[in-house]
Amino acid sequence: EPDSHYFDPKAGPDKNPWTAIDVAHVETFPHVLKLDYLKQQTALAEMPLVQKGSRLSVMPVTAEQWAAVIALR
Repeated sequence: EPDSHYFDPKAGPDKNPWTAIDVAHVETFPHVLKLDYLKQQTALAEMPLVQKGSRLSVMPVTAEQWAAVIALR
């Protein structure tokens, strides 16, 4: 709606620059995986989270990296 506070003139029925992803809690690990520990894992060496200068924020995780994190629980 053009009169909406959230109106984006660049968006349209065939062009939507906005995306949303639903996430849900699946499980709680029995212990915290500290960043120093994650940095020691060779399987996670290319993960943006453990790269120098990376900010702790939303970032991509490959299927292989996710499997490596799950294996640490």
